[in-house]
Amino acid sequence: MKLRNWSLAFILLFLTASLAARADVPTESPGRSEKLTQPFSPHWVWVGDLILERIALVDLDSGRFLGLINGGYGTISPLFSTKR
Repeated sequence: MKLRNWSLAFILLFLTASLAARADVPTESPGRSEKLTQPFSPHWVWVGDLILERIALVDLDSGRFLGLINGGYGTISPLFSTKR
């Protein structure tokens, strides 16, 4: 019986904490796109995420995230520059 009481208390504590932990961030509008500057920097790299099946474009000089391409379903292969 004690285990059940502790379990119920833990669940109630978890639910209370999760309700209180909300972020006040503005919502993003989907489908927004921007044009990247040209010529492209040689330090921009495509980083593949095989778990979430997406590829991100990152600027290694500034550490900024520049964009993302969702891969859908299936295997994603790494992208390499043609100017190597």
